[in-house]
Amino acid sequence: MLGLTERGTSSWMVLTTDDCRATYAAPVKRDVDIIQEPTEQMYGTDMAIRDAFGNQIRIIQMASHRPISTSLTSSRSDLAQRAEPLTNLPSDG
Repeated sequence: MLGLTERGTSSWMVLTTDDCRATYAAPVKRDVDIIQEPTEQMYGTDMAIRDAFGNQIRIIQMASHRPISTSLTSSRSDLAQRAEPLTNLPSDG
């Protein structure tokens, strides 16, 4: 594995953290190649750096669990109740 990462053949690596913005401070102080500053995404906060061999390392702080909206659940249930059975399907034979 070390031989692959030293040649920069690994496309990316993902690490997780409890605080992406605090984690961002360390690479900035060490003059690491920052590809993407911490950015809010639907799955959490995400940043990316490149190591000395050219490998991309993504660091993610996962978002806390968000329950599915009850209105979304209700609308799916309503659609299921209104669905008509498939009765006019062609036969195989």
